[in-house]
Amino acid sequence: MLYPECVEYLPNNSVSLKAYGTQYCTKLDYIFDSNSTQEQVYSMGGKDSIQAVLNGYNSTIFAYGGLGSGKSYTMFGSHEDFLDEDHKGIIPRIV
Repeated sequence: MLYPECVEYLPNNSVSLKAYGTQYCTKLDYIFDSNSTQEQVYSMGGKDSIQAVLNGYNSTIFAYGGLGSGKSYTMFGSHEDFLDEDHKGIIPRIV
């Protein structure tokens, strides 16, 4: 059985979350949908942080989310081949 989509991406980096008859809307700095690539995530969320470190500033990339939400995949990439360009995560791209 497929579950209904509970996330709706709205204009202007807004998102609507729907569950159990309740709807919550919020605006975010940037939203990555399920079609986003690892390169897009790195370009928006990692590249500037690395440049800041090289310029002498402290920087942190903090991955937060529920179990199975993609934190490890985002940070490391594919467990089968973490150097695969299409599936390489933020940490291998930094290195």
